[in-house]
Amino acid sequence: MSNNGRVSPTGADSTAPTTHIGPLTWVVGVLVVVCFAPYLQWMWRIWMKSEYYSHGPLIPLLSAYLVYTRRRQFAAAPVGRYHLWGVPIILGCLAVHGLATYWDVNFPQGFDLIGVLGGLVLLLWGWERAKILAFPILFL
Repeated sequence: MSNNGRVSPTGADSTAPTTHIGPLTWVVGVLVVVCFAPYLQWMWRIWMKSEYYSHGPLIPLLSAYLVYTRRRQFAAAPVGRYHLWGVPIILGCLAVHGLATYWDVNFPQGFDLIGVLGGLVLLLWGWERAKILAFPILFL
């Protein structure tokens, strides 16, 4: 299940275009939602109460649409090895998230979520696919 030393997180041949999302990706996605659930609930309440932030629910939908429009480019990009630069990004953002949660400061948690998502894409799918998803993630 490797090709020239490249092993994909899904176990597939890394040179074949694929849109398959492996079980590891689903598990990690659920863990991110669970980890950030209090922040996401807080953000939803702000969006619903504030006229100034009422556009908030549209941003994740637009970002998802941007990912959807890049799906063919994403599938055609080679699945890279687990890129270890994602690990310090994830750990750093989770450390800040933990401190912000402990101190009950919600503002930095949004940036932490974006950092964790970016780090996970880099870790699970490599540079090529991370570059494709960079704008939709940063748009959040």
